[in-house]
Amino acid sequence: MLTRSSTVCWTALCTVSVLVFAHHAAADDRDTPRPPVESAPSSSEATESAAPAESQDADASVSPESTESGKPSDSVAPSEPSEPATPVEPEESVDSVEPAPQSPTDSDTARRGGFVLGVLGGPTLGWANGYPSGKSERENPSNKRSTGVGVGYRVTPFIGGALTDWFTFGLGVTFGSFSASDYSSPITSFVVHMEAFLLYGRGGIYRDIGVFVDFGTGVTTIVDKDTNEEVADSGAMSSIGLGAFWEPWRIWHLAGGPYVAYQSNRSRWFARNDITLGLRFMFYGVQP
Repeated sequence: MLTRSSTVCWTALCTVSVLVFAHHAAADDRDTPRPPVESAPSSSEATESAAPAESQDADASVSPESTESGKPSDSVAPSEPSEPATPVEPEESVDSVEPAPQSPTDSDTARRGGFVLGVLGGPTLGWANGYPSGKSERENPSNKRSTGVGVGYRVTPFIGGALTDWFTFGLGVTFGSFSASDYSSPITSFVVHMEAFLLYGRGGIYRDIGVFVDFGTGVTTIVDKDTNEEVADSGAMSSIGLGAFWEPWRIWHLAGGPYVAYQSNRSRWFARNDITLGLRFMFYGVQP
């Protein structure tokens, strides 16, 4: 009986002791601080951490002996010798390139250019012969009239442009008259006027010596000075003139000098010629 009671008491005492010990263990566990939970590294951090590791592994593959002797170890394969690089010639800078010399062109005005207004005029010696305007009168040789040599004048104004230093083109009108002993002969023609300085390339004075040609159409008559009647009529006639000039005088946009010219006028029933010695004056839009 005593033994049974002792056993029960011992069992109860052990149970109480276990419960007390468990209670104290649970209290200690609550009071102890827990370490924070580390999160898994991201992919970028893993990549960055892997790079130093690879470099460390590469360094570790080189033995200390090779480091001290300066020779690569057997674990590192020697690299093949590279071919020598081809030397590259330095490019020339823009400043070092000399500009190519520019040859003179027709657009570079050195003597004359631009708009042109000109006039030629002077005394003239002329002669003419022809028939009256009527058809029946023209068929009669006795109706032919001749002026002989007379003295008069001729004026030729024109307007145009100096296309280059050595060529000028223009349109104008030429008119004049001369008078002989019994007759006079007025004339009016519309002409194309062209001038060329053929020796311009030789420089100097030759740059101002030129020739010109006039060609066009007009009318002329022979007038009896006593009766003031037309005794001969050219009808529509062709006109051509040739001349030469010198242009030594130059001031501002003006230039001038002497000239000499010959003009011939022809139709089926009429012929007229004159020689002029006069002055030629020009206005150039561009004259350096």
